[in-house]
Amino acid sequence: MKLVKKPICIIIYGAQASGKGTQAIKIADDFNLQVITTGDLIRIASKKNNKFSQKIKKYYNIGKLIPDKLMIKLIQNKTDRINMKKGIIIDCFPRNVAQIKLFENLIKNYNFKQILAIYLDIKKETSIKRISNRKVCRKCQTSYKPMGESYKTGICEKCGGKLIVRSDDNSETLKKRLDSYYKQTMPVLKYFEKNNNLLKINGEPAIESVYKKIVNKLKQKGIIL
Repeated sequence: MKLVKKPICIIIYGAQASGKGTQAIKIADDFNLQVITTGDLIRIASKKNNKFSQKIKKYYNIGKLIPDKLMIKLIQNKTDRINMKKGIIIDCFPRNVAQIKLFENLIKNYNFKQILAIYLDIKKETSIKRISNRKVCRKCQTSYKPMGESYKTGICEKCGGKLIVRSDDNSETLKKRLDSYYKQTMPVLKYFEKNNNLLKINGEPAIESVYKKIVNKLKQKGIIL
């Protein structure tokens, strides 16, 4: 398989525990794209000691959303440091309508041949069930499902950190987070759909099955051969 339209910008959307991070890495590995994960950027920035990071930390430490202008600056800092020639896959940004214009202004200089959104659609109940059963690394925030070996040992295979159950991974809090996600993100998906740049994928099946559906949709769209 190879990309026909490059450089390409793929934005992957999905509610919590939809598997978007896993699918983003698989797509990036197969098509040699740079991965930009907004959650990782925020966590890394919050640990640094400079004026910009202090602004990020102020919101991150109290669990508030990072303001749009700070988010776009955070992403620009990343795009300035990586090779954008073949393209990127970015996790869940722009996340609201206000961020769309900011993002388009940021990427216009990269002359992407295609800007495409992939939406992994799962039921709210599925998201809650998956999150309620997971453990996350205290250090790097990598999440683990019950069937994995690391879940059983309680040790992160990436950094050796201790796996914990997050205090906010309960059904009541999760419902609020999901409601907020859908309220913000659905208008963004409609924007991409209106421009015929949205691929909607059923995210309920197993990882490999979902990935095959993504690849088939990309073929149908003429993006890969």
